[in-house]
Amino acid sequence: MQTKPTPASTRPTHSPQAKPHPPRPTAKAKKKAAQPKNKKEPQRGQEPKTRTHPQERNASQENRKGQQEAEKKREKTETREESENKARRKREHEGARKGKPSQERHRQTGESPKQEPNQLALDIFYLYTVPSTKGTRLIPSSFPQTAAKLFPTTAILMTMPKLLLRRLENLLCHSLKADIHQYGLSRLEELASHTVIFQMEEVLLVSWSLFPYFMLVAYEAGGPLRGFLLFLLYPLVCLLGQELGLRIMVFVCFVGIKESTFNIGRSVLPKFLLEDTAYEGFEMVTQCRRKVGVSDMPRVMVESFLRDYLGIEAIVGRELKVVFGYYVGFMEEKAGTILLEDTFREEKWDSHAIGIGCFNKSHIHPLFSHCKEFYFIKEAQKKNWQSLPRKSYPKPLIFHDGRLAFRPSPLAYLVMLLWLPLGLLIFLIRFLTGLLLPYDISTPILAFTGLRAKIKGVSSEPRKNKKEPSKGILYICNHKTLLDPLFISGILRKRLTAVTYSLSKFSEMVAPIRTVRLTRNRDKDSETMQKLLSETDLIVCPEGTTCREPYLLRFSPLFAEISDDIVPIAIDVKVTFFYGTTAGGFKFLDPVYLLLNPYPTYHVHFLEKLPAAYTCGAGRKSKFEVANHVQAELARALEFEVTHFTRKDKYMILADNEGMI
Repeated sequence: MQTKPTPASTRPTHSPQAKPHPPRPTAKAKKKAAQPKNKKEPQRGQEPKTRTHPQERNASQENRKGQQEAEKKREKTETREESENKARRKREHEGARKGKPSQERHRQTGESPKQEPNQLALDIFYLYTVPSTKGTRLIPSSFPQTAAKLFPTTAILMTMPKLLLRRLENLLCHSLKADIHQYGLSRLEELASHTVIFQMEEVLLVSWSLFPYFMLVAYEAGGPLRGFLLFLLYPLVCLLGQELGLRIMVFVCFVGIKESTFNIGRSVLPKFLLEDTAYEGFEMVTQCRRKVGVSDMPRVMVESFLRDYLGIEAIVGRELKVVFGYYVGFMEEKAGTILLEDTFREEKWDSHAIGIGCFNKSHIHPLFSHCKEFYFIKEAQKKNWQSLPRKSYPKPLIFHDGRLAFRPSPLAYLVMLLWLPLGLLIFLIRFLTGLLLPYDISTPILAFTGLRAKIKGVSSEPRKNKKEPSKGILYICNHKTLLDPLFISGILRKRLTAVTYSLSKFSEMVAPIRTVRLTRNRDKDSETMQKLLSETDLIVCPEGTTCREPYLLRFSPLFAEISDDIVPIAIDVKVTFFYGTTAGGFKFLDPVYLLLNPYPTYHVHFLEKLPAAYTCGAGRKSKFEVANHVQAELARALEFEVTHFTRKDKYMILADNEGMI
C-alpha cells in the first residue's frame, strides 16, 4: 500500500523521522496549570522537564490575567464599600449627636440612603438642615435637595455665600458668649432692671436703609451738588456691600466740612430719625434701666437724637478723622469704645447686660461680647412694626432746621430732581406775578400755578374803635413763613404794613408791601408801631420767628399796649419738597424754596375781633394777660400746643447764635 507524502511545511527539519503529536490537555490539567506554582522556576537557559503546547501556555496565561483582574476589582469594591460604610456611620453619629439622625434626614429630604449625592454637596446640605449650635437658627435658609442630588457642583456654587455667612454666624455666636433668644417683649419685661446694649439701626428704626440720612447731611451741610453726587453713587454703594458702601457715603458727605460749624446732627436729623423710630423697638429699649446705643453711623449724626430725644445714657458710634479743623471723610475707632469696655470689665455697669440686635450683617460691635443674653430680631418681625406716634415722643420735637421737607430716599430724591426744571419756571412765574401785578389779576394766575389758600372765618373789614377811629386795625398772627404778611394782604385785597424783627436786605427790597424793621428797644418799637398804626393797618407776628411744628412760641406783649382793635389770624402752611424757612442757611432763599414747591398751601383762619374785656384799655388787662389770651385762642383754632420758648431759644438750639442778621 502506498502512503501519501507528507507536505514539506509539516516535516520536521531536525530529523527525517516524524515525532508523534502530543495529546490535548484535559480539564484536570488546565485546573492544575491555573494554580500558582510553588516549585522553583527553572533557571535561564534550562529547559523545563515537561514541555507544553503553545496553545496550552497561552490559555493558562489568559486565565491567570483574568483571575488577577477579578481579584483587583473585588478589592476595589470592598475598599469602596468600607469607606462608604465608614462615612455613613460617621454622618449618623454626627446626626445623632446634633439631634437629627441620618434616617430622619433622608426621610425629610426624600433621598434614598443607598443613593448618596456628592459628599461635599451633602455636607453643605447637612449644615443647613441641622439647627445652630446655640439652639436656634438665626438666619433662615433653604437648600434645593434636587440640585444637591442631580447637580452637586451647581448646588455648591449656589450655597457657597450662605455657607460663608453661616460660618461667620457661628463664629459670632461663639464670640458673644451669650444666650441667644428670639425677640419677645414679655421676656424683656422681666429683665427691665438690667443694662441693654442695642444696635440703633436694627432695633429703633423701621427702615433698613441709611441712605436718606446721609443724603440729608450731604444736601444740608454740603449743598445740592454734593447731594446730587451722592445720588449718582447710590448704585455703587449698593453693589459694594454694607461696610464699604457706608465708608463711601461717609467720605462723600463729610470730606471738606468744617467741624465747628457742623450741626446737622442736632438741627436736621432728629426730626427724620424720630419719624422713622419704631414703636415696638422704642418700647423694647425703654423698659431697661440703663441703655447703651451702638450705631454704624458717625457719632455726630446720632448723638443728639439718642441722648436729647430718647434719653440714652451712652452712645457708641464711628468717629471721623479731623485735620486742621475739617473732616477728611474717613472713620476711625473711638476711644470712648475702649472706655466703655473698661467700664464693663470693672463692673461699674450691670454685669448682666442684655444685647438686642440682628445677625444679618457682617460686623458685630465688640461691646456685645459683654452681654449675658442676646435677643435677635428677624426681618419678618420688623415688617409689621409701626412708627412711633408724635404723642409718644419722650421729648417733643419743636425746632428743626434744613430745607428738605421729605425723607430723601433714592426714589423720592429722583422725583425731586425731575421736578426742579419745571419748578424753577413756575417759581419765576409766581415771583414776577406777585411782584408786578395787582391783586385782582395776580390771584387767579397764582392759583393756576398751584399756589393755594384755604380761608376760614371772617375776612371782611372789622369795626374800628369809636374812641380812636383814626387808628388802623392790628392783625396778630402766628409766624410760619416769610410770605405770611403777603398772603394776608392778598386775601384782604389791600396793602398792609408789616413789622419784622429780622429780615434780610434782599427780602426788604423785593417785598411788594411795606416792611419796617424793629430795633428790639421797647420804647422805640412802641413809638414806631403807634405811628404806623395811625397811618394804615398793621400786621404783627409776636413770636418773632417761625416754627414749623404744631407749637406756638411765646408771644411778645408789646402789641397789647398799642391798640384795642386786635384781630387774631391763625396760619398753617403745608409744603411738598422744601421748607421756606431756615435758621442756619441763607435767609434770602426762603421765598425761593417756598415757591419751588408744586402745591404750597396756606391755611388762613380769621378769628373774631378781640372783645373789649380782654384788652388793656377797655378791659384793664395787663399786656401779658392779653398776649397769653391771644396765643391761647390761636392755639385752639389750629389745634397747636403752647410753649414758652422764644426766638433766642430757637436759634441757640439750631444755630448756636441769637438769630441776629
